[in-house]
Amino acid sequence: MNHALLILLLLLSIPAYAQTVAGEGKEGEITAAPICTDLTNRSAQTIIGTITTASQTIDTGDVVKHRSNFRLDAGAKQKICAAGPFFEGRRVALVLRTVIPLFECKTTLEREIFLDATPQDDGTTKLSATCS
Repeated sequence: MNHALLILLLLLSIPAYAQTVAGEGKEGEITAAPICTDLTNRSAQTIIGTITTASQTIDTGDVVKHRSNFRLDAGAKQKICAAGPFFEGRRVALVLRTVIPLFECKTTLEREIFLDATPQDDGTTKLSATCS
Protein backbone atom coordinates (compact mmCIF):
# COMPACT_ATOMS: atom_id res chain seq x y z
CA MET A 1 0.00 0.00 0.00
CA ASN A 2 1.23 3.48 -0.82
CA HIS A 3 2.63 5.12 2.34
CA ALA A 4 0.79 8.39 1.69
CA LEU A 5 -2.55 6.57 1.55
CA LEU A 6 -1.73 4.68 4.74
CA ILE A 7 -0.94 7.99 6.45
CA LEU A 8 -4.22 9.41 5.14
CA LEU A 9 -6.10 6.43 6.56
CA LEU A 10 -4.40 6.83 9.94
CA LEU A 11 -5.06 10.58 10.06
CA LEU A 12 -8.69 10.07 9.20
CA SER A 13 -9.03 7.61 12.07
CA ILE A 14 -7.62 9.85 14.82
CA PRO A 15 -10.31 10.33 17.48
CA ALA A 16 -9.49 14.06 17.84
CA TYR A 17 -10.97 14.54 14.38
CA ALA A 18 -13.95 12.29 15.01
CA GLN A 19 -16.59 14.99 15.40
CA THR A 20 -19.35 13.05 13.73
CA VAL A 21 -22.02 15.08 12.00
CA ALA A 22 -25.48 13.60 12.50
CA GLY A 23 -27.07 12.00 9.47
CA GLU A 24 -25.52 9.58 7.02
CA GLY A 25 -24.15 11.05 3.81
CA LYS A 26 -24.14 14.68 4.94
CA GLU A 27 -21.26 17.10 4.42
CA GLY A 28 -18.61 16.49 7.10
CA GLU A 29 -19.74 12.95 7.97
CA ILE A 30 -17.09 10.73 9.55
CA THR A 31 -17.68 6.98 9.56
CA ALA A 32 -16.76 4.61 12.39
CA ALA A 33 -14.72 2.47 9.98
CA PRO A 34 -12.92 3.51 6.80
CA ILE A 35 -14.61 2.92 3.44
CA CYS A 36 -12.24 1.42 0.87
CA THR A 37 -12.20 0.85 -2.86
CA ASP A 38 -9.74 0.11 -5.65
CA LEU A 39 -8.36 2.85 -7.88
CA THR A 40 -7.49 1.22 -11.24
CA ASN A 41 -5.52 2.78 -14.09
CA ARG A 42 -6.96 1.33 -17.34
CA SER A 43 -4.66 3.38 -19.56
CA ALA A 44 -1.26 2.70 -21.12
CA GLN A 45 0.40 5.60 -19.27
CA THR A 46 1.11 6.65 -15.69
CA ILE A 47 -1.62 8.79 -14.12
CA ILE A 48 -1.05 11.04 -11.12
CA GLY A 49 -3.63 12.71 -8.94
CA THR A 50 -4.95 13.62 -5.53
CA ILE A 51 -7.74 12.41 -3.26
CA THR A 52 -9.05 15.09 -0.85
CA THR A 53 -11.63 14.99 1.93
CA ALA A 54 -13.97 17.82 2.92
CA SER A 55 -12.78 20.52 5.29
CA GLN A 56 -13.55 20.23 8.99
CA THR A 57 -13.20 22.54 11.98
CA ILE A 58 -11.51 20.75 14.88
CA ASP A 59 -11.63 21.53 18.63
CA THR A 60 -8.82 24.11 18.36
CA GLY A 61 -10.82 26.08 15.79
CA ASP A 62 -8.42 25.16 12.98
CA VAL A 63 -9.89 24.09 9.65
CA VAL A 64 -8.30 20.90 8.34
CA LYS A 65 -8.75 18.59 5.37
CA HIS A 66 -6.83 15.51 4.35
CA ARG A 67 -5.03 15.10 1.00
CA SER A 68 -3.22 12.16 -0.46
CA ASN A 69 -1.34 12.13 -3.76
CA PHE A 70 -1.08 9.00 -5.88
CA ARG A 71 0.88 7.86 -8.92
CA LEU A 72 -0.46 4.82 -10.75
CA ASP A 73 1.56 3.15 -13.46
CA ALA A 74 -0.18 1.83 -16.58
CA GLY A 75 -2.54 -1.01 -15.62
CA ALA A 76 -1.83 -0.63 -11.88
CA LYS A 77 -4.40 -0.93 -9.11
CA GLN A 78 -4.24 0.62 -5.62
CA LYS A 79 -6.58 0.43 -2.62
CA ILE A 80 -7.71 3.76 -1.20
CA CYS A 81 -9.60 4.27 2.07
CA ALA A 82 -11.19 7.18 3.90
CA ALA A 83 -13.33 7.64 6.99
CA GLY A 84 -14.08 11.29 6.29
CA PRO A 85 -14.88 14.01 6.69
CA PHE A 86 -16.78 13.39 3.48
CA PHE A 87 -18.44 15.78 1.09
CA GLU A 88 -22.21 15.33 0.85
CA GLY A 89 -23.19 11.81 -0.22
CA ARG A 90 -20.02 10.27 1.28
CA ARG A 91 -17.91 11.68 -1.55
CA VAL A 92 -14.23 12.60 -1.78
CA ALA A 93 -12.65 14.92 -4.35
CA LEU A 94 -10.56 13.28 -7.07
CA VAL A 95 -8.20 15.35 -9.22
CA LEU A 96 -6.15 13.95 -12.12
CA ARG A 97 -3.28 16.16 -13.26
CA THR A 98 0.02 16.63 -14.98
CA VAL A 99 1.53 19.93 -13.86
CA ILE A 100 -1.99 21.42 -13.72
CA PRO A 101 -5.36 19.84 -12.89
CA LEU A 102 -6.90 18.28 -16.02
CA PHE A 103 -9.89 16.42 -14.55
CA GLU A 104 -11.81 16.84 -11.31
CA CYS A 105 -14.87 15.24 -9.75
CA LYS A 106 -16.38 14.21 -6.44
CA THR A 107 -16.96 10.48 -6.14
CA THR A 108 -18.01 7.85 -3.64
CA LEU A 109 -15.81 5.02 -2.49
CA GLU A 110 -18.69 2.57 -2.81
CA ARG A 111 -17.36 0.97 -6.01
CA GLU A 112 -14.12 0.65 -7.96
CA ILE A 113 -12.86 3.86 -9.60
CA PHE A 114 -11.33 3.50 -13.08
CA LEU A 115 -8.86 6.05 -14.45
CA ASP A 116 -8.47 6.56 -18.20
CA ALA A 117 -6.15 8.50 -20.52
CA THR A 118 -7.60 8.77 -24.02
CA PRO A 119 -5.49 10.13 -26.91
CA GLN A 120 -7.26 12.93 -28.82
CA ASP A 121 -7.06 13.78 -32.54
CA ASP A 122 -5.15 16.99 -31.75
CA GLY A 123 -2.30 15.05 -30.10
CA THR A 124 -3.36 15.75 -26.50
CA THR A 125 -4.56 13.19 -23.97
CA LYS A 126 -7.88 13.47 -22.14
CA LEU A 127 -7.77 12.23 -18.52
CA SER A 128 -10.99 10.95 -16.93
CA ALA A 129 -12.35 8.75 -14.16
CA THR A 130 -15.56 6.86 -13.44
CA CYS A 131 -17.02 9.13 -10.80
CA SER A 132 -20.31 8.43 -9.06
